[in-house]
Amino acid sequence: MLGINRNTLRKKLQIYDLL
Repeated sequence: MLGINRNTLRKKLQIYDLL
């Protein structure tokens, strides 16, 4: 579960970086 959470956070950070 923690791994999935970290993956989601990383993806969200990537999206914010694009913005």
